[in-house]
Amino acid sequence: MERRGIDSNSTTKRLGIDDLKSWLSGKRGRIESIAFHRFLQKEIAKRDISGAEILKKSNLNKNTYYAILRGERKPSRNKVIQLAFGLGFNPEETDDLLWRAGYAYLDNVNSFRDTIIRTCLENNHNIDVTESLLQEFEEELFVND
Repeated sequence: MERRGIDSNSTTKRLGIDDLKSWLSGKRGRIESIAFHRFLQKEIAKRDISGAEILKKSNLNKNTYYAILRGERKPSRNKVIQLAFGLGFNPEETDDLLWRAGYAYLDNVNSFRDTIIRTCLENNHNIDVTESLLQEFEEELFVND
């Protein structure tokens, strides 16, 4: 009787798993996999920006900021975006930061709120301008998080 079901060898060949495994093995050493707070610390050092300046530009609470920086608190998506403003990130850097924290990229197709945020980042508007626009268009504010 012929065995019904999926043969793992034929699936591997059909899906190109061997090629995928080879490609992933080559990527393993080149993709930086560090904790979010460690990545954040590296970015702060690279940009030579003070905690006080980040706090001012991000509108984050001091205790929240330092808890995130020490890895004691997982930031919400809003807090990650606020950190991006604090660090002076562009939209691509913000998307990277969101991804590293485990969140979705800024979606300028399906989310009007994200479109506002992305546009403000692209045009170097600060978080206060962004909050004003979010409020004007009745979108969720960062402070509601």
